Amino acid sequence: MALLVGTAGIPASTKKPGSVEGIKRVKELGLSLMELEFVRGVKMSEALAKEVQKVADSLDIARTVHAPYYINLNGDAKTVKNSHNYIISSARIGNLAGAKSVAIHSGYYGGGKPEEITKIMIKEYSEIVKILKQEKNKIILAPEVTGKLSQWGTLPEILEVCQQVEQLAVCIDFSHLYARELGKANNSKEEWHAVLELVEKKIGKSALGALHMHLQDVECNKGGEGSHMHLGDGKLKWRELLDVLKEFNVSGWIVSEAPVCEIDAVKINKALNK
Repeated sequence: MALLVGTAGIPASTKKPGSVEGIKRVKELGLSLMELEFVRGVKMSEALAKEVQKVADSLDIARTVHAPYYINLNGDAKTVKNSHNYIISSARIGNLAGAKSVAIHSGYYGGGKPEEITKIMIKEYSEIVKILKQEKNKIILAPEVTGKLSQWGTLPEILEVCQQVEQLAVCIDFSHLYARELGKANNSKEEWHAVLELVEKKIGKSALGALHMHLQDVECNKGGEGSHMHLGDGKLKWRELLDVLKEFNVSGWIVSEAPVCEIDAVKINKALNK
């Protein structure tokens, strides 16, 4: 697998509505990936998922998934039950659509100790993966590095869960890594080297061969992540980051979550293919 670049959802420039048309537009833009955005709920039918798989396969467009924002595996009993359903539904429909990885915002600290919340995440993800295995659904669940300080999901926390639970891998949002440090770290070749080395050390070199990534610029505030921005409108040294990904021979999926995602996706793709 190479570094496949694409959009978070249907490109804004798509002339007709729908995921299938979005995939066709991704192809027109010279991109190779579209992330299916289930962030407001898993509203894609099984029939449409199968159509997405058929059309995307014919055009050689890869798929990933972003699960709903409403997930909190550290919530009350009802919230946790609903969160399980959101993740499992995302995995089921994503699998039918031929997606390989599901990015997940796992939840919040809620005032608890980080190490205790990590234990809860291990328990909850283990239960979810057990169901997927029973269904013979091999899609990867990828807890995402989160950008807000109130959210569970530092890189070390996620890698610890990945070590304990099968069928999990990390989704690295590089703007979130940067924002969690309030814009004061995770913005240099040396620091990104350390990030990729940690992933390799904790969950294996194979993780760098199928790495789920998000890339856009970001406005930082005292709580961490503020607004997403276009690359170049902030201070993220994204071109140097791409150089590091090449140095480590990283393969996988780079999803642009910029305000107009195809603008940055095309920019990233051109930079990678110089």
